[in-house]
Amino acid sequence: MAAMRITRRSESVVVESPAKVNLFLDVLGRRDDGFHEISTVLCPVSIFDSLELQLSETEEFALDITIASPPSKSDSSTDIAWDIPTDSRNLVIRALTDIRQEMGLKAGAKVRLAKRIPAAAGLGGGSGNAAAAIVAYLAILDAWDREAATKVAARLGSDIPFFLGNERNFGLAEACGRGEQVSPLEATPKLDFVLTHPPEGCSTAAIYGGVNADLLPNPHTRQLRAKLVSACQHEDVRKIGAGLFNALQSSAEKHTSWIETQLRLFDELGLEFRLMSGSGSSCFALIDNSQNNDMLLEQLRSAAAQQGIERVFAASAVYSSSIEWQIRQWAS
Repeated sequence: MAAMRITRRSESVVVESPAKVNLFLDVLGRRDDGFHEISTVLCPVSIFDSLELQLSETEEFALDITIASPPSKSDSSTDIAWDIPTDSRNLVIRALTDIRQEMGLKAGAKVRLAKRIPAAAGLGGGSGNAAAAIVAYLAILDAWDREAATKVAARLGSDIPFFLGNERNFGLAEACGRGEQVSPLEATPKLDFVLTHPPEGCSTAAIYGGVNADLLPNPHTRQLRAKLVSACQHEDVRKIGAGLFNALQSSAEKHTSWIETQLRLFDELGLEFRLMSGSGSSCFALIDNSQNNDMLLEQLRSAAAQQGIERVFAASAVYSSSIEWQIRQWAS
């Protein structure tokens, strides 16, 4: 499946937004505005939420959320992965409100969001949903405007601009600033992953707050990032794996024991290249293409269940055409 796939229906627009993992994440220092300066390499992966937007007869925005893959044991009403508000606290509502104001539009909309990407995971689910809402709203009004969309996305959240891709495509990208300054990588390496998400999330603010500012920036990590980017450009999976790095991982490990638990599960299955994604609490491992992925996934699910981890995913890096190209296809 393509990343950020946009489908036009008779009375609605559907946008499928992927999760992301951070192949590299370095913290460079704390900024005057309270955010942290970062350097990261983001990869969209094939775990998708689906957002369907339909114009309404009023100027209100309404959001309905369903859980596409509900947990087998936990009560989804109390599970942190699915404890997602549907009011103005949700990035979808905020994104729609902001893009309407930015563009001088008036229409309201009804949004149905099918969630598969867990919250509080470091997988960018909420950010991808916000980007999908902006795309769907402007697309259904035939008002797509990349400059306005990017402006609103950058104002709302650090990861959101990444999910808009660029004028040519959507895929691997570097990001800096607080994450809103995105530069695409013209590479499409075949990357396969397994991911886990424990029954405890991580507070982004708390994880960043646990980083020792006195040790920033680390003079050695710039070279690590350059090697990782080069490995991506040469599509060298083993070198990509060897270059995985997350400066937030040690802070998260102090916050919750679930990070160590997940990484140990990967280690016990012989998965050499493993990392926490974003600010946690999900972790992932890069799979060697020579491994029996189906058998590995079953082994991981069994071992994870014994540790109380229900959410286990198999995913691959995904790439797609640009938003502009997809919208143009509707007119052709």
